[in-house]
Amino acid sequence: MRCSAAVTSVILAAVLPLVLAATSQAVLIGLWRFDEGGGTDVADCSGNGLDGELLRQDTLTDFPDWIAGHTGSGGGDYCLRFGVGGARNMMSAPYVNAVTVLPNPVMDSPSGSNAVTMAAWISSEEVSESAETKWARVFQRLHYLMYMDYLPSATEPPLIDSLGMSVNLGSGNVDVYDLTQTEVPVSTNSATDPAWTHVAVTYDGTDIKLYVNAVEKHSESHPGVIKGDWWTNVQVGNTDHPEIGDPPHVYIRQFVGAIDDVAYFDTALTPTEISQIMGGDFSGFDTRPVEGDHAYGAAVATLQPTHHYRFGTTGVVAPDSGFGATLVDGVLRSGGGGAVLDAEGPGPSDGLSGFEASPANGAFGAQDLGTLYLGDGAGAAAEQMTFSGWVQVTSGTGTVKWDRVFTNSQLDNNFQLVIHDDYDEETPESLFGLYVTTGDSSGENLVAGFLDKNVLDLVDDQWHHLFVVRDGDGLSNLTLLIDGEEFPLAASAETIVKGIDWGGAFLGGMGGFDEQMLSGLMDEVSIWVGSALSVQDGQDLYAAGVGPSVPGDANNDGKVNDVDLAILADNWGQGSANWGMGDFDGDKVVGPADASILAANWGYGASESNAVPEPSILALLGMGAASLLTCVRRRRH
Repeated sequence: MRCSAAVTSVILAAVLPLVLAATSQAVLIGLWRFDEGGGTDVADCSGNGLDGELLRQDTLTDFPDWIAGHTGSGGGDYCLRFGVGGARNMMSAPYVNAVTVLPNPVMDSPSGSNAVTMAAWISSEEVSESAETKWARVFQRLHYLMYMDYLPSATEPPLIDSLGMSVNLGSGNVDVYDLTQTEVPVSTNSATDPAWTHVAVTYDGTDIKLYVNAVEKHSESHPGVIKGDWWTNVQVGNTDHPEIGDPPHVYIRQFVGAIDDVAYFDTALTPTEISQIMGGDFSGFDTRPVEGDHAYGAAVATLQPTHHYRFGTTGVVAPDSGFGATLVDGVLRSGGGGAVLDAEGPGPSDGLSGFEASPANGAFGAQDLGTLYLGDGAGAAAEQMTFSGWVQVTSGTGTVKWDRVFTNSQLDNNFQLVIHDDYDEETPESLFGLYVTTGDSSGENLVAGFLDKNVLDLVDDQWHHLFVVRDGDGLSNLTLLIDGEEFPLAASAETIVKGIDWGGAFLGGMGGFDEQMLSGLMDEVSIWVGSALSVQDGQDLYAAGVGPSVPGDANNDGKVNDVDLAILADNWGQGSANWGMGDFDGDKVVGPADASILAANWGYGASESNAVPEPSILALLGMGAASLLTCVRRRRH
């Protein structure tokens, strides 16, 4: 696979965004320059990893031909010529790595922005109009597409090739074209006598615009919201119109001619930007954002999970930054809209200094509005598995009975994490809590381990670290750690929803948009398929999230001040206490020893002039401790 040097700055922009003085708000989703010059693999030069492959309908037809590109092959510029001699062929690039077909609508638009730009260089060739060549696909993704329409003409040449765009805005397809203004020249043979033209179509949520050679030729107003369908792949040169589950597929909209430098954006580009990319300059555009490094992410990387979802991205794709042989990007499925991948994640304000400050650390905001599809559940199923992730479940929503954290939808090697919330008033409170399932090797039963809500309530609007290990099929083969502490799982008295109907792996829900979506947030999800990690691994991950603690710093904000004193005062005398309550010496009780630790570190993290506590502050701390002791004595009488 090969990308030209001109796109280097695009990749740098993904890695070093702060180096660029100014960048466009448009996100370059994919860029296929076709400069390989041979083979069947095509690189995505945007840096987003959406590499494609050349396809043909069957072995009786040919793959697209490699010929000189629109600038000539002297500098290594190549392109693809489609449909030669009646061949049915195309280039296909999965928008989601390793996932090609989804059963339900996936998204409203590429990034949630309800906007799109599709652009390419084309050399269209003369053909006779037919059902196959009419609406010939230059580019298609989901339910919007850029096409060339071949129609009879009374003048020479005998055919008009006209640019058009189609988009589904919910009530049906909107087709926009102008046979006169968007007419493009045609070639008899793009390999020997090409007729290169740059074409682009844009939609900004209101207006559809058609451009020829960076000049706006036609515009129509069509306010609406882009709707998706099960066509998930990027398709160039034709469209693969399968009957789902019934191959072979049929290619029915063949473009005949050459295509080069196909670009796909999540925004309606301006005329200036279209002129820029027409000239081959793709620098200055954003790519899919990647969350920055932090201590917790580094700790995960040392354990090399098969899959790792950091979130923090706009749009509907959660990149998989794991270490498995096959990475599977997650796809957001938000039936009613509202679920996002860039919600505010955990940070120092939550007592988790191992994360960078929010909002740079983004999270998956399921919020009872969407799920994240992780591909075929069989790829997330094994006898040994480990799940690690941070969850914040919202209390008092009154809408969810089962809050699904993770589901692999398999009978064999089933693995699910589900929180039973208090929505169903008919269910005894004794059944509220966390359920972890595992299937036996025969695939006939599901074993569920249970952690009672009265032991630890996860529905409290706080971030918690879940670390669950599956090391076999029985209950004794399950290990659960929450916030670094191991909890035993009891045999479940509840017949848990099996979650095997959809066949896919999901975060934050399962299958369709139902009552089993997570009411809350999720972040830094790691999945080890084929590995059962140790208890120490789970404790180390939690410690990395909490980060190094300053003695006396109850809220882990890097400072020891009056906020920490107030926390200690509020929890004075409490048993079963933790660091965040003011237990700095680890004896599970907030008392005088903890007040002494706080006093000894008073002023840490403040400016240099305030680093040493004033005598008045020390006196105040002494008085505070004395008054606290008085309060404790009064409570005992």
